[in-house]
Amino acid sequence: MEHTYWIFRSPEHNVSIERVPIYFQQTELQGTSEAGTVKFESYNKMEEIYGPDVTLEVYWETVDRSIYHQGNRVQQSFDMYNAIKVNITNKETIWNRSHDNTYWYGTNSKIKQRRFYISNHIHCITLCEQTSRVFELHSTIISNVYTNYKDIIIAAMKSLLCHEV
Repeated sequence: MEHTYWIFRSPEHNVSIERVPIYFQQTELQGTSEAGTVKFESYNKMEEIYGPDVTLEVYWETVDRSIYHQGNRVQQSFDMYNAIKVNITNKETIWNRSHDNTYWYGTNSKIKQRRFYISNHIHCITLCEQTSRVFELHSTIISNVYTNYKDIIIAAMKSLLCHEV
């Protein structure tokens, strides 16, 4: 059997992603178990101007469960990404590993150094009631390789572990 993923674990941050694609390298890890960031990017580069084909960023923060509302958090992410011209095309909510997950998909087009680029976005907001943390996972994929990466990015997002089972 050929492995197409590797396991990212950070015990000091109490975060694990069980299915990071082998095409990715970790570029940043910072913060504490209350709030932090981990970033991955693909080894493949579209070209020197655009950069990596795919990026995956994971952010987490502790929230007060008495005032947190998942719908408001999703709307805030819509507003934030609409401000940078990302058009939301689809949204779905699923229950994964006893966590409420909301996924949305979007597209963006931009010009860099007189070159036109279209990118697709996948964003996931996960609430962990046990640790009172919210995780936001965001992936930006250049559109000509979107179909190749979509399923493995979603599998990586679904494999997030935020506490001991």
